[in-house]
Amino acid sequence: MSDVNLLSGELQVRAKGGAIQLAYLSPRTLKLLPRYLRERPASAPTDRLRLSDDGRPLTYWGYQSVFRRLK
Repeated sequence: MSDVNLLSGELQVRAKGGAIQLAYLSPRTLKLLPRYLRERPASAPTDRLRLSDDGRPLTYWGYQSVFRRLK
């Protein structure tokens, strides 16, 4: 959560090898993100932005599944 800047629309992404890269969120994402954050469980055991349905951090394979569905 600390890697997301809603004012500038920047998202810090940790790349392979630990390098940090910036990604920019689309205007639509910036509009929908506050709603997602309100619906996200406040008691989540992690500060990761995206969680699985049961509130745990997404794994590598979980992200693979999300991207396949969006593709």
